[in-house]
Formats: sequence, C-alpha cells, structure tokens
Amino acid sequence: MSQPKDLAALQKKAEAAEKTVSILKHKVIELYNAGAQSVIHRQMEKARQREDENRRKREIMEIRNQELKKYSENLEQQVEARTETIKTILNHVTFGFLVIDRNLMINDEYTKSCQTLFGQDKLGGLTIIQALNMNKRMAEHFALCMDQVFEDIMPSSVTLSQLPGRFEINGRILRCEASIIRKNGQVDRLLYTVSDISELEAAQREAQTNHILVGILRRKEGFQEYMTEVKEQLHQASAMAQQKNQESVRRVLHTLKGNAASWGLLDIAAKIHGIEDEAAISRKHITEVEDAFRTFIDAHAQVIGFEYAGLHEVNFEVSSTQLNRLKNIISDLPGSQAPLVQNWTAVVLQKPASLLLGPIDEFVAKLAERLGKEVRFAAKGLDTLVDVDTMRGVLQSVMHLIRNSVDHGIEEHNLRGSKSSKGLIEFSIDCKDNYYFVTVKDDGRGIDIDKLKKKAVAMGLKTKQEIENLSRQEQLNLVFLDGVSSADTTTEISGRGVGMSSILAAVRRVNGRFHVESRFGEGSLMRLEIPVPESLRILIKDVA
Repeated sequence: MSQPKDLAALQKKAEAAEKTVSILKHKVIELYNAGAQSVIHRQMEKARQREDENRRKREIMEIRNQELKKYSENLEQQVEARTETIKTILNHVTFGFLVIDRNLMINDEYTKSCQTLFGQDKLGGLTIIQALNMNKRMAEHFALCMDQVFEDIMPSSVTLSQLPGRFEINGRILRCEASIIRKNGQVDRLLYTVSDISELEAAQREAQTNHILVGILRRKEGFQEYMTEVKEQLHQASAMAQQKNQESVRRVLHTLKGNAASWGLLDIAAKIHGIEDEAAISRKHITEVEDAFRTFIDAHAQVIGFEYAGLHEVNFEVSSTQLNRLKNIISDLPGSQAPLVQNWTAVVLQKPASLLLGPIDEFVAKLAERLGKEVRFAAKGLDTLVDVDTMRGVLQSVMHLIRNSVDHGIEEHNLRGSKSSKGLIEFSIDCKDNYYFVTVKDDGRGIDIDKLKKKAVAMGLKTKQEIENLSRQEQLNLVFLDGVSSADTTTEISGRGVGMSSILAAVRRVNGRFHVESRFGEGSLMRLEIPVPESLRILIKDVA
C-alpha cells in the first residue's frame, strides 16, 4: 500500500519540477525576446562595447608603437649622421676647441685642428701652459689669473679679460679666448677657442705700414731730415755708450723713441722702450736700434726714395763775412730782383719748422685715442723758417713736451671738473728779436710739485731741507732732474723721468733757455727761447 502512495508523491514532484522548468524556460525566452530593454542585454552590450573599445585601443597602441619604433630608429640615424657631420666640421675648421680643468690640464677631447695649431700630436695630459710654451714669467701671471677665474669672486667678465689672449708659438700667432663652463652654479672648467691670427696680423701690419708710408710721403723731405738726425744721434749714442755715459745715452734713446712714435714707427719705439728697461745700455743695444731703422728704410727705399746708407749730415756753414759779401752782391742787383734773391737765400739757408717737427697733429690724435682722452690740438707758426742745424734737435725733442701734455697733463673727460670735457693743447713757434720762441701750453692738471719733491728726496737727489729752501720756480725745475717724473707708473709712452732732461740738454746745446710755468689743476706752459745764429741775423733782418 505504501508503494503506490510514494510513487504518486514522486510523480507530483516530477510534474512540479517540470512545470518549474517550463516556467523558467518561458521566462528566459521572454527576457531574451525583450531585446534592448532587458538588463542582461544591456549588460552584455556594454561588455561587448568595452571589448571592441579595448581591441581598437590595442590596435592603435600597436600602430603607435610601430611608428615610435620607426621614428626612434630614424632619430638615432639622424643624430648619428649629425654627430658625424659636426665631428667632420670640427676636425676641419681652422680654429680649435679644447677644455681645461682647475689644474689647467687639457681634457682628452679636443678638435683635431688643435694638434696643428699647437704643433703637438697629443694635447691630452698637457697643461695649457705647456701647450702654449709659456716662459716662467708668463706662466706665473697666467696661473694667477686662472686662480681668480676659478675662485669666481669677481665678475667673470673681469677675470676672463685679464687672461692673456695672444701667444706666439711655432711661428704662429694664436688668439685664445676662454669661456666658463659651470656645474651646479660653480666654475667647473673652461672652454678655449683657439684661432690662428698670423695672416690677420700680417695684413694689419701691412695696412699699418702702408698708412705710415703715406704719411711719410706727404712729408718726405721732413722725414729725410728726421732720419738724417736719427743716424747722427745713433752715432753719438754709440760713442756715449762706449764711454759709459748712461745718462746721455738714455736721453738720446728716449728722444728717438718719442719721435719714432710720432712718425708711426711703433715697432721701433717699442724696441727702444724694451732697451730702456736694461740695467745698462751698451753699444750692442744701439746697434739693434740702428738695425731696426735701417731695416725699415731699406725695405721701403723704392717708395720713400732713399736708403739708410745714403743718409748723411749736410751742414751749410756760412760765416758773417760771407753773408755780408752776399748782402753787398744783392744790393747791387736791380731793385725788383733784390727782394727775390734775398727771399731765395733765406729759404735755402732755413727750413719751415713743420719739416723738422713731423706729423705732430696726427701723433696727438692717435695718442689721445689710445689713452681714451678727448684732446683738441692747435698749432701756430709751423711755416716759420728756422735754421736746420740749430733747431733740428730742439724741435724733435719738443715731442716730449707734447706727449707729456697728452699723457700727464690732460685729464680724462670725467675728471676735468668745470673745464671743457675736451682738453686743449696749443703749440706755437715764432721768430722775432733774433730768437726762436717755442711754446707748448695745455689746460690739464698741471705739475704736482709735492710729488716732484717727494720723488727727488726718495731718489736721494735732494734732501728735505734743500727742497724746503728752494723757491717755487726752483721746485718746479725739479722736473728736469733725471729720473724725476710726476707719473706714478712707467709706460711705453712716458714716465721714466728723462724726457724733460732730454729737452733741456737739447736747448742748452744751442745756448737756449727753458722756462716752465704750471698751476696744479689749471695747466702748464713750457717756453723755449733759442738764439738765432749770428750768421743768419743780418739776412733775416733784411728780409723782414
């Protein structure tokens, strides 16, 4: 009995389960047939869309990765090509680059041109001092300047400007310019740019020489007179050197230096300046100076029209008796001819002062420009006729006065106070009352008498008591003592204290007088009074 009952129960359960399955099936079909409105469909659609989006992103990323890889390969090739191009350029330029460290050692990396410029197969491991073959003095100065660069206390523009930039090595002239390489704000190394300026300087020298020759040709007769006097002075200096007369030798050389500069012969002036530094000047030194003049003259003999060997002193000595006889001859000439013959005779026996002075206006302009000063130069009486033998040495020595006015007298424009910013130097020469009067006047700072007194005492030339017993004019005259100068430093231009004594010596040789006037802060006036030779006075008087 129990079996049928159990079977019936199982059958009911089976039917219930089948019904449930049928309901679920219909529900699923209903949900599916509901389309976009069903939650499942929406979720499935979003999942599909995300998958599509991810697939597209993967495809784009793959394309970009391929493009990036291709670009990187191309970029590497371009960088390599450009690097090779730069290396090719750097290895073939005529200037070079190198880097030095704090120990002044040259780094291993430098342009190939540096080997040619420095004449070294290998620069790495050398110091820049060794590579440039500096002498001991230059090396010490260079190392000191480098210390200031790496200390980095002063502005780099200041410290770099103090570094020497021109070097002569293996027949080349090199220009070396440094720039700073910083690391973490500190000076780490220096990059040097090196160039060969030999041809540039040669061209500049040629241009300068041509300019000098043009100036000489404009005053050819005056230059020949000047060179005649130079040759005579050098022979005198040689004799003085043999006699150990150092004071006189230095005076002659100082005058030669100043006049060489006035004609633009700066290399010769620089050579003389170097000889002046010698403790003792010998005949060998005088020969070196003469060789320098001879080399210049003979090298340009075809242009200037004479050779050094052809220079000789020509003295036309005419006695008073001969001039009186000439005067009587002239007086017997017809009235219209006498003045003409008198003027001609005066011209023959005398020359214009400008002929003996040289290009003083150009000299003043160039010197003022070199010193950074504004100067106006005014000259009067340059056509005044003077006796050549009497005035040649005097007028050539006068260049000392003009140079002193530019260098020591005229102040920089910002130091001239209420005076015009442009300094004034006036030169004049005149002949009257049987005297040649030469004056040089400036409106500069004047002579510092206190400085003269201190230097005279310091050099042992005068005692303090002797100085105090001198009148103001006598104290001013201390400027004539050898070695006494109001300049604080000695330069190639002036400051040795022999210029004024050279002028005084030249003036005294022709029985002249030298008078100095000066007010500190106001300016100075130098006046020379030179007697006309007795033999010329009659003729000059009649012509006048």
